[in-house]
Amino acid sequence: MADDEQTRAANTPTADAAQQVTAQPPGSALDSGRFTVPRRRIWPALLLLALTALGAAGALWWHLDKAAPTRVLIAVDIEGQWWEGSEPAAQFADALAQQLEQLGFDVVRAGAPETLAALQQGATPQAAAKALHAAFVITGSASPDLVALPVAGGFTEARLRGELRLQHLADERPTLVLPLHGYVGASRRDAALTLAVTQLVRLAVSATAPALVNHPTIDALMHGNDARVIDQLTPAKQFASAQSREMARAKAAYVDLDQQRRAADKGGREWHFISPIDAEDRLVATGAAGVLLSTAPTTPYYEPTDGRLLRYHHLETIEWRNDAGDRTLLWEGYNLFGYPSAARAGTPVVLVEDLFGWARSLALISTAAPASDAPAPNKPLRQRPLSRLKVKPVRKLSTPRLSPDGRWIAYTDKACVRCVREVTVIAALAPDHPEQVRLQAPAYNPIGDYGWLNNNQLMMVARIHHENGTRSAGEGDGLWALDVTTGRRSSLLVGRGAQLATPVATTDGTTVAIAHVNGNAVVVLDVENNHVRRHAVGGRPSSLAFSPDGRWLVFELLDKRYRDIAALNVATGKLVRLTDNDAPDRFPQFSANGKRVYFEARNTDPLFGRKRAVVRIVWVAFDDE
Repeated sequence: MADDEQTRAANTPTADAAQQVTAQPPGSALDSGRFTVPRRRIWPALLLLALTALGAAGALWWHLDKAAPTRVLIAVDIEGQWWEGSEPAAQFADALAQQLEQLGFDVVRAGAPETLAALQQGATPQAAAKALHAAFVITGSASPDLVALPVAGGFTEARLRGELRLQHLADERPTLVLPLHGYVGASRRDAALTLAVTQLVRLAVSATAPALVNHPTIDALMHGNDARVIDQLTPAKQFASAQSREMARAKAAYVDLDQQRRAADKGGREWHFISPIDAEDRLVATGAAGVLLSTAPTTPYYEPTDGRLLRYHHLETIEWRNDAGDRTLLWEGYNLFGYPSAARAGTPVVLVEDLFGWARSLALISTAAPASDAPAPNKPLRQRPLSRLKVKPVRKLSTPRLSPDGRWIAYTDKACVRCVREVTVIAALAPDHPEQVRLQAPAYNPIGDYGWLNNNQLMMVARIHHENGTRSAGEGDGLWALDVTTGRRSSLLVGRGAQLATPVATTDGTTVAIAHVNGNAVVVLDVENNHVRRHAVGGRPSSLAFSPDGRWLVFELLDKRYRDIAALNVATGKLVRLTDNDAPDRFPQFSANGKRVYFEARNTDPLFGRKRAVVRIVWVAFDDE
């Protein structure tokens, strides 16, 4: 027993020995030759392994679900979406995608089944963009309006109008909201629509590319450390910088022109502009509603392919505009030829269209106003109905003139550019009836300017000829009156050796004024007693217009290089110069109350030279005392 206890005691390690054993590194050999493996819990290791696996899976999921920062989805509805089979939408998306890709952006393209599935299944373009890992989405719509023009062989006029929006999926609001508009024509419907879509693309890329570059997420990439991404987006950055520089230059050029135009006049009267600084507005008439204008606005844009500023043409309009800037739209299109004409009450309005060179149309704008036409913020204006009275594929229609009451339309009609000019008069409300008068006899050949004496009498300037068509030396222009209801004509004025132009009459038709161009004078005729007064004005007059009370005339006066605006008291011959500058001032008219004189201030466009004129409507106060 004792021996056994001694033996167990001999084989039992002491406390120091136990401390020595446990102090050995795990798995080390002891002097006794046995190996000892320490007991440890394994669940922490398993938990760490599980967390690591979950983290890797989460990182993979996050990477796969994360939007590519330069990826863009284009989803603009034009007769449907491109993934729904719309050819115009596909043309727009493909052309815009090509330009954006050249600038360094990654655009979602058709081809992969998963792409088509995401687009077809997405409840919204934003949802489809998220499924396709796009950071940006370009949405919007454009409605096509296709009109078959009355042209031999067929011709289609195509308009596209709508709106485009660019939005980052993480933003609550769009980065860009851009109005879309295009207007072209072609012999086939599909070709016309394709050309209109091409117009929209030019406008879209010019606006969306800089908006993308300037978004904070793209800006952060450009200032980051990823050299590959920076290199990829460098073309976009260069384009945005060049566009910003060129657009700033354009704005400064128009501001400089505005300041120079205001400062250059030495007439001493304050100028009041009612047109934008880059406008191309033309003064048609004045009335109680303000001024009747025809406009041809353009917007400069930077073309990335050409690397220069080009012009984007907006739809032309005919509209009334008042001092508050309110507009009443009568017509919009892209083919107005010359100046329209309005009756004394302001309606109806007649115009000539040049239908893309295939024909000319004489058209009347209805007096009926849509109920929704009242000006309101952010409310689209609606044009009045347009009736094409005459369509001439060969003859050259131009210079329409409405009688004061709007019942008759006079217009010129030529068989060719160099052919004899004729004047035709038709009833405005019965255009299908035969022409009331066609003036083509030798006695009226060639016909010059013309205008209305009263509601039924047209006055015309014509060269004086003998019955056999010959002219005698010293014979000049004559002014004739023609009654359009009877065809009877009478002589109002004979000017031997005179060159006469722009006859105008007072509201009551009792007084006529006409420019004696080569005599530097204005001739005033009292129609009732045939009394003639001649007022020297010191230069060549043109474009005469009476004041509402008939006491004053305003006109263009050319006594140096450019035309200025002057006023003449028809009774006393008093001459008042209203403008005096080194740029052309044209086509003056009195306001309805006679207290203002409106005119066109013209300049060569500082960006596009003689390809375009800057034409702004100005008024100056007029004191008839």
